[in-house]
This record gives sequence, structure tokens and C-alpha cells, in this order.
Amino acid sequence: MDDNASDGIPAEAVVDGFACWRCGLNVAAGNAACPHCGATLRSTESAATMSVTSAPTSEYLLNLLFCTYLLLLVTGILHAFVLRSVIDARDIANHTFRSTAFTHLSIAEGIDTAIIAIALWKARHLKSRIQPSQQTRILAWIIALPVLAMLLALNLGYHALLRSLLHAPLLTDDLMTKFDLIAVITICVQPAFVEEAYCRWFALDCLRGPLGTHAAVWITGLMFAFLHVAMLTNIPYLIVFGACLAYLRLMSGTLWLPIMLHFSHNLIILLIGCIGL
Repeated sequence: MDDNASDGIPAEAVVDGFACWRCGLNVAAGNAACPHCGATLRSTESAATMSVTSAPTSEYLLNLLFCTYLLLLVTGILHAFVLRSVIDARDIANHTFRSTAFTHLSIAEGIDTAIIAIALWKARHLKSRIQPSQQTRILAWIIALPVLAMLLALNLGYHALLRSLLHAPLLTDDLMTKFDLIAVITICVQPAFVEEAYCRWFALDCLRGPLGTHAAVWITGLMFAFLHVAMLTNIPYLIVFGACLAYLRLMSGTLWLPIMLHFSHNLIILLIGCIGL
């Protein structure tokens, strides 16, 4: 005997679609009236059907994430090789080196932005299920400044340790010697908006379902760090940085908090580098 029939549910109702409000039988998506009893369908039923059919599947989103991240990694690796060639030919004036490095960085970020824009467009129907309580949202904004201060202290301490171990300045030291428009755009604006949209929205929401919250947070933190493969020594710190922003996004329920913190963090680091601290 059909299990559904034994539960009192008509066998015809167990197919894709939704149940008619009058007869309870299944109605295929797109119908304006029930083919069984002729009842006009309610607008709420039609809207629900449209939202379900237009939402991307989990498999589609994971494939999209994998493909776009692979492209971003390739771009990052190519940028690393190009930057290395610029460093190896560094018998030119420092200002010329900085200009060349920022030119290559701008091109790499432009390619990354195009790839991420395509991914976000294809995943535009992705619905976030993050619904923190009001108290959790308020707490996220309260702790945002202390978290930012902690990250800045960790950043400065980590890079000071690297300089002492390597007995040489870091590549980022040469890029942060002047406060100008190209530095603000490439170091502060583009990462804050583009990287946060990809890592703390698209990637995080794609992975939370199959992996769980904490695994998704740290895996996206790792993904975020390796997007900066051209600055290989920064990866350990960036994993922690990315994970902290992911937790704040989950706590606040909005992407604006990590965007603001990312921008503020990079801007402060840029200003510190410009004044030589």
C-alpha cells in the first residue's frame, strides 16, 4: 500500500508543485487555476512557487563557488609571479617600483572584481538564513570596536615579528609609504566591498548549510587568506582576520558591519605606514 495513501494524503499530491487550497491535490508550478477542482489559486501560493523555482540549488551554488574561487586563485598566483619579477628587477627608484606595483595590483583587483560580480549576479537569488536576535545584533556592534583594536594590535605585532625574523622590510612597507587615491582604492575600498561580498556573504552562506557555521567560518577565512597569495607572509594573520569578520557578520545579521571594519582596518594600517610607525 502507498505510504502517502495510508496517511490520508492523496497520491496525486506527492509531486513537485504545491497543494490546492480547496481540494488539497497537487498543482504544477505556473498554473493559475487548479486542474482538479477549478479553484483560482491564491496570489500567495503563486508567489511562493515562483520564489522556490527561482532560488538556486545548493549544488549549483557550490559549483559556482568552486569555479569562481579557482579563477580567483589563478589570478592571485599570476599576480604573485608578476610582482616577484618586479621585485627582482628592483634596481630602479623606489617611487617607480611603487607605481609599477600598484599598476599590477589594480589590474589584478579589476579582474577579481569582474569574477566576483559575475558570481554575485548568478547567486542573486541566494537567501540568507541568518536571523540573530536583537540582543545579538546589538552585541555585535558593541564589540566591533574592541575587535578592530585587537586585530590592529595583532596585525602590527605579527608584522613586527616578521621584520625581525627576516631582517628586512616587507613588501607592504613599500606600498604604504604614501597616502593617495590609488592606495585608498586598492588597499581600502575594493577589498572592503568586493572581498566582503564574496567571502562573508556568498561563500559563507553557500558553505553554512552543508558544513555548519563554525566550519564555514574558518574555511571561508582560509579562502579569504589565500586570495592574497601574492602577499604570502600575510596568510596566517588573514585567516584570523577573515574568521573574526565572518563571526561578526553572523552576529550582526548584516554585511555592513564587516565592510566597515575591513575598510577601517586597512585605512588605519595605511595611515600608520605613511607616518612610518
